[in-house]
Parts: sequence; C-alpha cells; structure tokens
Amino acid sequence: MGLERTPKEIRKRLRTLRSPGAYLIYASVSETVAARFAADHITVSDVLQGEQSGSILNFAMSPSWNPGAPVNQRAVTVHVSTEAEEWFGFHEDESEQEAQDQQQLETLWARLHTALPELGDGIEVIDTATPQSYYANTRRKLGMVGGLGQSLSVCGPNSLSHRSIFPNLFMVGDTIFPGAGVAAVSLGALVAANEITTPK
Repeated sequence: MGLERTPKEIRKRLRTLRSPGAYLIYASVSETVAARFAADHITVSDVLQGEQSGSILNFAMSPSWNPGAPVNQRAVTVHVSTEAEEWFGFHEDESEQEAQDQQQLETLWARLHTALPELGDGIEVIDTATPQSYYANTRRKLGMVGGLGQSLSVCGPNSLSHRSIFPNLFMVGDTIFPGAGVAAVSLGALVAANEITTPK
C-alpha cells in the first residue's frame, strides 16, 4: 500500500494504539554455567520474590545442539518489557541515549544475578537492544513490539481484523487478532490465507 496510503480508518485507529517496548541483553555463557540450569528458558517474576520491578524477566539460552555460539559457549537472550516512549524523549546528543542504555543494562544485570545466582561471573554481555534499536531496524512506531496489551478496547469484537476496507487487502501481524507471538501471528496468517484461498 505504501506509507502514506494506509486507509484513513485504519491509520486513525493505529494512531491510538500503544504497546510496550523491549529491552534485550545478548550474552553468552559457558557450557559449565549452562549445565547448572535445568531448563534453557526461564521466566522470572520478581513479585514472587517479594519485589516489584514492574516487568517479567525472560532468560532464553540456546540449546546445546545449536551452533549459533562459539565452541563451548551458549547464546543467551535476556528480555524485559519497557516503556517505549521513554526511549524517545529529548536528548542533547547520542551520549545521553548511551547513558540510558547503560543504566538499564546495570539495573537488569543486577536483577538477572539476583534471580539466577547460578550465573556467577560466567555470563558475558555481547550487545543490547532498546526500543530505539527496534525503530531503527523495523520502523515500528517508537520501537513498540510484542503486540497490544489486553484491554476491552482491543480484544474480542474490538480487535483489529485481518480484513480491510478493500476486498483484496488483508493484514497480518502482532497488532492483528489473535495478537503477539510466533504462534498467534502464524494463526492470523493462516486465517487470512484460508480466506484468500477459499472459493467464493
């Protein structure tokens, strides 16, 4: 359709929608450290530990058979949600953005080691990603990812449909029903594909 050709009704609705952003740490751990964990994917709720940091922490380690990391290492991604708009405030220069990234890294690093003390000093940071990273790479509004938060205004009969006002234009993605995640987006694509290929 093109950036300026989105139907007016859809463009108007999209302007009102908000979604969280994501902050990620890309890291590596040794096989020795990996062996300390019973699972490759761990979700941590600080509320269960008597604290309230405001978001769930997800730790995802590549399986041992995955060749995506150097020999005797495992690739790790640590993910938390963040307020996307906070990453797009006024900055005098790039150093302020880097300082914000560093502060978030230090905060998340402390949470990670409190939640998973088994890591010790056996984890090494490779890189980070912020909502600004997502915006730079995808041009998603304010780097928002992860679909829409569940509320009455966007679920059930109020969710965005795969249909548009044009008979042969369909939409698929984490903003469209049934929502975020690989499984949900794949199901949304299947719904659209079935509608397109079903004889009328």
